[in-house]
Amino acid sequence: MFGTGDYFDYRHGDIHITALCDESFDIDKDCLIGASTEAIDRCLPEESTTASCTAYLVRLNGVTVLVDAGADETFDGHMQEALARARAAPGEIDHILLTHLHLDHVGGILHKGGPVFPHAKIWLTEAEHAFWHDDAATAELAKRLTPSLGDDFIGTHVKVARDALSAYDGKLKLFSEEQEVIPGVTAVPLYGHTPGHCGYLLGSGREKFFLWGDAVHVATVQFSIPEAGMIFDWDAGLAVAARRRAFDMAADNGWLSAGMHIPFPGIGTLRRDGGESSFCFYSRMNRLFYSYCRFGSARWTT
Repeated sequence: MFGTGDYFDYRHGDIHITALCDESFDIDKDCLIGASTEAIDRCLPEESTTASCTAYLVRLNGVTVLVDAGADETFDGHMQEALARARAAPGEIDHILLTHLHLDHVGGILHKGGPVFPHAKIWLTEAEHAFWHDDAATAELAKRLTPSLGDDFIGTHVKVARDALSAYDGKLKLFSEEQEVIPGVTAVPLYGHTPGHCGYLLGSGREKFFLWGDAVHVATVQFSIPEAGMIFDWDAGLAVAARRRAFDMAADNGWLSAGMHIPFPGIGTLRRDGGESSFCFYSRMNRLFYSYCRFGSARWTT
């Protein structure tokens, strides 16, 4: 199976996808909110679950795009190792599309205070950029989350986000709505997990690849119970609405999809599981499909 620093290649029509495993980490069940204890327990009997931290290198239309960059040195990540194993040189990456500015998504663009990707333009929403540069707004979030996550949680995220973006002065590209940011790549705002959280739909032909960022953290729970959120969501209600929107878009269109915290490589297709509000995710991995279904059941199928 896969470990930190590994990569996984997949072809989807004209799109060449390389999943890059930065790290894995445990999420305590107590971090889940918005659903009853009984419902969560049915999906996740254990006290915690392991999530991946994945970035996606995508080659399409003659350009090389990196969607998120992991944490790398900011949080014991292995993004540079994964890129090297995948034989992807930092200098060949043209664009970095950031889903949001949590350190496990943006930290990997920085190394020893300098930029890792010398030629890349950095894309993110105006709302996300504004929030993490607003001292009053981040202080208010820190005040709310400190009892659960500790004194340094938000402060560390603020420092990493600001340091990382400042290393790319003049290369930052901000956008404010759903739009094509580069040819073949459409930004899909999914606000809620953070103020400017965003997904991306890649592909200009019939085959599409939808990256929904952090719409899902705990796969065995949130596919079955989309209303279950995370204690560190900026706005719990908006995050649920964004998750439902992402699920509806992926299932209704049959898009190949991926999420940064689904167990690696996190690439698959989403289908409705016996109704409008529960889903199965079939994760493609070495000719097998791993499905997260109702009540968190998991099974191997061919």
